Amino acid sequence: IAKDEWQKELVRLSQTNYKNKGYRPEIADDNVSAVKQYYKDMGSCLTQTRVLSIINQNIAKDAVVVGSAGSLPGDMQRVWCAHEPETYNMEYGYSCMGYEIAGSLGVKLAAGE
Repeated sequence: IAKDEWQKELVRLSQTNYKNKGYRPEIADDNVSAVKQYYKDMGSCLTQTRVLSIINQNIAKDAVVVGSAGSLPGDMQRVWCAHEPETYNMEYGYSCMGYEIAGSLGVKLAAGE
């Protein structure tokens, strides 16, 4: 049952966008005007979870993703489905920008290609 519920949540997150009439922020605050302004300025209704889901569906199954800092690690943890072992490398501890460079080099060296 829990896995079925999680699959429903993944679908919901992958289809979320700011333009849906039913869109409600996940955290109740007064950010609604900021979201409306963002949509107006950017002309886009894509959310980070939707973009990650699109990338996840289209990236090579053996591609390695590396990331850190900001909201990316949390959203990756929520929606990313690794299709192969050792294809997900995320820095969580110190949220240091720039980890992706050293992390990517380490992934490449470890791959031995």
